[in-house]
Amino acid sequence: MKSIPIVRTIQLCFLLLISIIRTDAFSQIVQICQNKHCKKEFSSCSDGGGLIQMITDLIPPDDADKVTIESTGCLSHCGSGPNVCIKHNNRERVFNGVNDVQTAAAILEVGGEIDTPVDLMVAVNKIAQANRRPNAGKKIDIFDKLVSSLEDANLSNSNAMSHALILRADAYLDFDVNKPQKALQDATRASQINHFNGRAFRVIADAYEAMGDVLNAMENIEKWAQVNPAFASKAKNELSRLSEK
Repeated sequence: MKSIPIVRTIQLCFLLLISIIRTDAFSQIVQICQNKHCKKEFSSCSDGGGLIQMITDLIPPDDADKVTIESTGCLSHCGSGPNVCIKHNNRERVFNGVNDVQTAAAILEVGGEIDTPVDLMVAVNKIAQANRRPNAGKKIDIFDKLVSSLEDANLSNSNAMSHALILRADAYLDFDVNKPQKALQDATRASQINHFNGRAFRVIADAYEAMGDVLNAMENIEKWAQVNPAFASKAKNELSRLSEK
């Protein structure tokens, strides 16, 4: 009978330890306002890729598992956006006017003690620059240099690398739809770096479809919907279309 309280005490201590580990592992929460006013303010001064994507790309690989990035409703600072709230060490701070890479990196450092390497900041700016290029060939040239620079800076496993690879894969498909192998390689590598980037699976599906592999295309459409449930309806339509091929 005496062993029961001891066992229970051990269980409670274990649960407390797990709780501490989880709290430490996700010590920074970055909430990005998705109110229409903030989204409009950001899109007017960027390539339109989204503030969530920009901040995700600015997180160094070593900090990726410690940061949770969330969308949120209005932060009650309308007129001063785009607005971002950072919760860290029992503190909560709202930052206004987060409309470029430098400002985003600065608030991550001030609010979350996240030090974004200069090479990563340059890469995120280059991604925006490439996105503004209408010509797929020019985009590929920029992404070729960008991917090499991230590899040289030991940032091969960064979210920015995953994003760059997906965008280069898209450009490959636009540039020459009859040669989708490079697109497939890039998008597959991107999905391995970031398993939660649903867009990678969407591009993989496009590459397989271009290769005439409908079954693999449908499989990756399903993965896209699993990672991004918001696109479930679009995925259903795509699966219906592919099933008729």
